[in-house]
Amino acid sequence: MKKTEQKDDAVSPVVGVMLMLVVTIIIAAVVAAFAGGLATSTETAPNAVLDVQIFSAANTGGTMSITYAPDMTIDHLGGDSVDTGDLEIKFSWTNISGQTFYSSYNGSEDSISYNGGYGDTSRKKALYLNDMIQSGDNALFGNAVLTTGSHMQTYANYLKQDYLDPSWGGTGKTIIHTGSPFMDVIFGGSNEFTKASLLNDDNGFPVYHDGIMKEMPVGTAVHVTIIHTPSGQAIYDKVVYVQ
Repeated sequence: MKKTEQKDDAVSPVVGVMLMLVVTIIIAAVVAAFAGGLATSTETAPNAVLDVQIFSAANTGGTMSITYAPDMTIDHLGGDSVDTGDLEIKFSWTNISGQTFYSSYNGSEDSISYNGGYGDTSRKKALYLNDMIQSGDNALFGNAVLTTGSHMQTYANYLKQDYLDPSWGGTGKTIIHTGSPFMDVIFGGSNEFTKASLLNDDNGFPVYHDGIMKEMPVGTAVHVTIIHTPSGQAIYDKVVYVQ
C-alpha cells in the first residue's frame, strides 16, 4: 500500500492573510473610535438670546441729544456668555434700485480714522461695549465678552456733535449725520461710491454724509446672521429693518 504524503505548504499564506485582516480590522476600529471622539468633542455654540438693531439716524442722547447719526446695536438679552472673538456677522440686503449687497464683520479691521470737528483722530474698532471707558480694550468687538445686559454699538456720538448748553461751545442746532465711517466698516462701504464723506453744515461743523447708509434707507430689510465660528453654527439669524 502506497503511503500518501501530506503537505502544509499552503498553511502559512492563509495564516498570513488572516493576520493581515485582523490587523486591518483593529486599525479601522481604532481610527473610528478616534474620529468618534473628535466628533463628540467639537465645540458647541453658546445658547444666547441676542437682539440686533440698525438705525439710519439714532439720537446719541445725553448732552449730545441734538445729534443724530447712523448706528448699529447688539444686545445680549439672556443665556450663555458670548466671546465676540468667536463671532462673524454676515449681512445681505437689497437697495431701492434692486442692487443686492453682501458683507461681513468680525472686528478685525484696522483703526478707523475720522474727524470729530477737533482734528483727525481714530478708534480701534467700529463696535464697543456700553462700558467702553471702564473696560478699555476689553470693550472692543473681537475682545469683548457679551453677558446678559451687555450692549454694543458704534457710538455715533464720536462723530462731530453739538451740545445743548452754549456755554460748552455748542450752538443749540440739531446736527444730523446721514453717514458714518463706522457703519461703512461694518457694512462694507469701502469704495468711493459708498464711502462716507465729510462736509460742513452752515455753521462750519463737519458732518458725515451718505456712505453705505445711502444704500440702506429707513425700512430696508437687512438679513443678519451671527456665526459662532468655532462651531460654524448661527446663534442669530433674522431680518432686521432699518429704523
